[in-house]
Amino acid sequence: MYADNILLLAPTVSALQHLLNVCQSELQYLDMASNCKKSVCTRFGSRYKHGREILWCENVRYLGIHVVSSKSFTCSLSNAKRSFYRSFKAIFGTVGHIASEAVIVELVNSKCLPTLLYGLEACPLKSADLKSLDYTVVGAFMKIFKTKSKEVASCCMEMFNCPLPSVSVNNRKCKFLQKFSASENIICRHCVDCAK
Repeated sequence: MYADNILLLAPTVSALQHLLNVCQSELQYLDMASNCKKSVCTRFGSRYKHGREILWCENVRYLGIHVVSSKSFTCSLSNAKRSFYRSFKAIFGTVGHIASEAVIVELVNSKCLPTLLYGLEACPLKSADLKSLDYTVVGAFMKIFKTKSKEVASCCMEMFNCPLPSVSVNNRKCKFLQKFSASENIICRHCVDCAK
Protein backbone atom coordinates (compact mmCIF):
# COMPACT_ATOMS: atom_id res chain seq x y z
CA MET A 1 0.00 0.00 0.00
CA TYR A 2 1.14 3.51 -0.72
CA ALA A 3 -1.11 6.51 0.01
CA ASP A 4 -4.39 5.54 -1.66
CA ASN A 5 -2.84 2.94 -3.99
CA ILE A 6 -2.98 -0.76 -3.24
CA LEU A 7 -0.89 -3.27 -5.15
CA LEU A 8 -2.00 -6.90 -4.99
CA LEU A 9 0.44 -9.67 -5.92
CA ALA A 10 -0.72 -13.24 -6.37
CA PRO A 11 0.78 -16.46 -7.73
CA THR A 12 -2.28 -17.31 -9.88
CA VAL A 13 -5.18 -15.53 -11.54
CA SER A 14 -7.69 -17.32 -9.30
CA ALA A 15 -5.74 -16.26 -6.19
CA LEU A 16 -5.75 -12.70 -7.49
CA GLN A 17 -9.52 -12.86 -8.01
CA HIS A 18 -9.89 -14.13 -4.44
CA LEU A 19 -7.81 -11.20 -3.13
CA LEU A 20 -9.96 -8.77 -5.11
CA ASN A 21 -13.13 -10.32 -3.67
CA VAL A 22 -11.76 -10.00 -0.12
CA CYS A 23 -10.81 -6.35 -0.71
CA GLN A 24 -14.18 -5.58 -2.22
CA SER A 25 -16.12 -7.14 0.66
CA GLU A 26 -13.94 -5.32 3.21
CA LEU A 27 -14.46 -2.01 1.42
CA GLN A 28 -18.22 -2.62 1.36
CA TYR A 29 -18.12 -3.37 5.08
CA LEU A 30 -16.33 -0.03 5.65
CA ASP A 31 -18.89 1.71 3.41
CA MET A 32 -16.17 2.58 0.90
CA ALA A 33 -15.87 1.90 -2.80
CA SER A 34 -13.00 1.20 -5.14
CA ASN A 35 -12.71 2.92 -8.49
CA CYS A 36 -12.91 -0.02 -10.88
CA LYS A 37 -12.08 2.17 -13.87
CA LYS A 38 -8.66 2.89 -12.38
CA SER A 39 -8.06 -0.73 -11.34
CA VAL A 40 -6.20 -2.92 -13.81
CA CYS A 41 -4.08 -6.06 -13.83
CA THR A 42 -0.97 -7.19 -15.60
CA ARG A 43 0.85 -10.49 -15.65
CA PHE A 44 4.47 -11.64 -15.84
CA GLY A 45 5.73 -15.06 -16.80
CA SER A 46 5.46 -17.55 -19.63
CA ARG A 47 1.64 -17.37 -19.63
CA TYR A 48 1.41 -13.57 -19.49
CA LYS A 49 -1.06 -13.51 -22.41
CA HIS A 50 -3.46 -16.04 -20.85
CA GLY A 51 -6.29 -15.40 -18.46
CA ARG A 52 -8.55 -12.44 -19.07
CA GLU A 53 -11.27 -12.93 -16.43
CA ILE A 54 -10.73 -9.42 -15.09
CA LEU A 55 -9.72 -6.15 -16.76
CA TRP A 56 -6.15 -6.51 -18.02
CA CYS A 57 -3.73 -4.06 -19.58
CA GLU A 58 -0.34 -4.27 -21.22
CA ASN A 59 1.22 -1.33 -19.34
CA VAL A 60 0.73 -0.30 -15.71
CA ARG A 61 2.01 2.86 -14.04
CA TYR A 62 2.73 2.32 -10.36
CA LEU A 63 4.51 4.95 -8.24
CA GLY A 64 5.88 6.61 -11.37
CA ILE A 65 7.31 3.45 -12.93
CA HIS A 66 5.74 1.99 -16.07
CA VAL A 67 5.69 -1.81 -15.98
CA VAL A 68 4.99 -3.85 -19.12
CA SER A 69 3.26 -7.23 -19.22
CA SER A 70 5.73 -9.76 -20.62
CA LYS A 71 7.48 -13.07 -19.99
CA SER A 72 9.68 -11.42 -17.37
CA PHE A 73 9.40 -8.33 -15.18
CA THR A 74 10.00 -5.44 -17.59
CA CYS A 75 9.90 -1.67 -17.21
CA SER A 76 9.14 0.74 -20.02
CA LEU A 77 11.47 3.70 -20.47
CA SER A 78 9.49 5.52 -23.16
CA ASN A 79 7.55 7.68 -20.68
CA ALA A 80 10.70 8.59 -18.75
CA LYS A 81 12.47 9.58 -21.97
CA ARG A 82 9.43 11.57 -23.08
CA SER A 83 9.43 13.46 -19.75
CA PHE A 84 13.15 14.13 -20.12
CA TYR A 85 12.70 15.50 -23.66
CA ARG A 86 9.75 17.64 -22.58
CA SER A 87 11.63 19.23 -19.67
CA PHE A 88 14.82 19.62 -21.74
CA LYS A 89 12.96 21.34 -24.58
CA ALA A 90 11.26 23.67 -22.10
CA ILE A 91 14.60 24.67 -20.57
CA PHE A 92 16.55 24.85 -23.81
CA GLY A 93 13.77 26.72 -25.62
CA THR A 94 13.52 29.29 -22.84
CA VAL A 95 17.15 29.96 -21.88
CA GLY A 96 19.18 28.11 -24.52
CA HIS A 97 20.00 31.25 -26.49
CA ILE A 98 20.84 33.50 -23.52
CA ALA A 99 22.32 31.30 -20.78
CA SER A 100 25.81 29.84 -20.72
CA GLU A 101 26.38 26.14 -21.32
CA ALA A 102 27.27 25.73 -17.63
CA VAL A 103 23.88 27.09 -16.55
CA ILE A 104 22.01 24.90 -19.02
CA VAL A 105 23.95 21.80 -17.91
CA GLU A 106 23.16 22.58 -14.27
CA LEU A 107 19.46 22.93 -15.13
CA VAL A 108 19.55 19.64 -17.05
CA ASN A 109 21.22 17.93 -14.07
CA SER A 110 18.73 19.28 -11.55
CA LYS A 111 15.48 19.29 -13.56
CA CYS A 112 15.71 16.85 -16.48
CA LEU A 113 17.87 13.93 -15.33
CA PRO A 114 15.74 13.18 -12.24
CA THR A 115 12.71 12.61 -14.50
CA LEU A 116 14.75 10.23 -16.65
CA LEU A 117 16.37 8.26 -13.83
CA TYR A 118 13.47 8.14 -11.35
CA GLY A 119 13.10 4.67 -9.82
CA LEU A 120 15.35 2.91 -12.33
CA GLU A 121 17.57 1.50 -9.57
CA ALA A 122 14.75 -0.92 -8.76
CA CYS A 123 14.06 -1.88 -12.39
CA PRO A 124 15.68 -4.72 -14.32
CA LEU A 125 17.34 -2.99 -17.27
CA LYS A 126 19.02 -4.61 -20.25
CA SER A 127 22.16 -3.20 -21.86
CA ALA A 128 20.00 -1.93 -24.75
CA ASP A 129 17.90 0.04 -22.23
CA LEU A 130 21.01 1.62 -20.73
CA LYS A 131 22.35 2.51 -24.19
CA SER A 132 19.01 4.11 -25.00
CA LEU A 133 19.23 6.25 -21.86
CA ASP A 134 22.81 7.24 -22.73
CA TYR A 135 21.76 8.18 -26.27
CA THR A 136 18.98 10.38 -24.89
CA VAL A 137 21.32 12.42 -22.68
CA VAL A 138 24.19 12.57 -25.17
CA GLY A 139 21.72 13.94 -27.73
CA ALA A 140 20.76 16.72 -25.33
CA PHE A 141 24.43 17.58 -24.76
CA MET A 142 24.97 17.65 -28.53
CA LYS A 143 22.27 20.34 -28.70
CA ILE A 144 23.67 22.30 -25.76
CA PHE A 145 27.18 22.39 -27.22
CA LYS A 146 26.03 22.75 -30.85
CA THR A 147 27.88 19.70 -32.15
CA LYS A 148 27.04 16.68 -34.26
CA SER A 149 29.79 14.61 -32.65
CA LYS A 150 28.87 12.16 -29.90
CA GLU A 151 32.52 12.12 -28.81
CA VAL A 152 32.56 15.90 -28.29
CA ALA A 153 29.29 15.69 -26.33
CA SER A 154 30.71 12.86 -24.17
CA CYS A 155 33.85 14.94 -23.47
CA CYS A 156 31.66 17.88 -22.48
CA MET A 157 29.73 15.61 -20.12
CA GLU A 158 33.01 14.55 -18.49
CA MET A 159 34.18 18.17 -18.18
CA PHE A 160 30.94 19.12 -16.42
CA ASN A 161 31.05 16.02 -14.19
CA CYS A 162 27.86 14.60 -15.68
CA PRO A 163 28.15 10.81 -15.90
CA LEU A 164 26.27 8.80 -18.49
CA PRO A 165 22.89 7.52 -17.28
CA SER A 166 24.17 3.92 -17.50
CA VAL A 167 26.85 4.78 -14.93
CA SER A 168 24.41 6.71 -12.73
CA VAL A 169 21.85 3.87 -12.80
CA ASN A 170 24.48 1.29 -11.84
CA ASN A 171 25.71 3.48 -8.95
CA ARG A 172 22.15 4.08 -7.76
CA LYS A 173 21.38 0.36 -8.04
CA CYS A 174 24.37 -0.50 -5.82
CA LYS A 175 23.25 2.03 -3.19
CA PHE A 176 19.66 0.75 -3.39
CA LEU A 177 20.73 -2.87 -2.90
CA GLN A 178 22.97 -1.93 0.04
CA LYS A 179 20.10 -0.10 1.76
CA PHE A 180 17.69 -2.91 0.89
CA SER A 181 19.94 -5.60 2.37
CA ALA A 182 20.54 -3.51 5.52
CA SER A 183 16.82 -2.91 6.06
CA GLU A 184 15.13 -4.11 9.23
CA ASN A 185 11.93 -4.87 7.30
CA ILE A 186 11.08 -8.58 7.49
CA ILE A 187 10.05 -8.81 3.84
CA CYS A 188 13.27 -7.15 2.67
CA ARG A 189 15.38 -9.45 4.83
CA HIS A 190 13.48 -12.49 3.50
CA CYS A 191 14.11 -11.39 -0.10
CA VAL A 192 17.83 -10.94 0.63
CA ASP A 193 17.99 -14.37 2.28
CA CYS A 194 16.25 -15.95 -0.73
CA ALA A 195 18.68 -14.22 -3.12
CA LYS A 196 21.67 -15.56 -1.19
